[in-house]
Amino acid sequence: MQAVNRNQLFVGSCLALLVTSLSFGIRAGILGRLGTEFGLDKAELGTIAATAFWGFPLAVIIGGIVVDSIGMKRLLVLAFLFHLAGILLTVFSNGFWSLFMSTLLIGIANGTVEAACNPLVASLYPDNKTTKLNHFHLWFPGGIFIGTLLVFMLDKVGVSWQVQVGLML
Repeated sequence: MQAVNRNQLFVGSCLALLVTSLSFGIRAGILGRLGTEFGLDKAELGTIAATAFWGFPLAVIIGGIVVDSIGMKRLLVLAFLFHLAGILLTVFSNGFWSLFMSTLLIGIANGTVEAACNPLVASLYPDNKTTKLNHFHLWFPGGIFIGTLLVFMLDKVGVSWQVQVGLML
């Protein structure tokens, strides 16, 4: 049996949470352009944006229920696949429903990361759970800040919203 490298797993968990939070910052930053490009009104944009916020808790609840039976690794693979599908569907969107579905997939991916990584970090550091979970969760506001800063800077130099979304890959 191979020894567990706690640091690598912790860093991997932090990177997964970084993508989760980048998605909030980047998607918020490009929302106006999506509305303009696809002719969406504010109610439609609000519906699209809100979709992430019901996909997220849905995935946390379901992921929390199944994490012990399917394992954290499988749950993280699912999170990766949901992120990949959500990002690609966003980049190749053609209107309301594809943006709605891509945002739902991203929200599910984000919740799945939380459902897998919280118990992973706690089990990696059983004698230091609170501190390590706090260190892990620092990446959430940090990623939102980084994502919004990236959108702001990349907008200034004319980088397309598709490339900005692709940065999450």
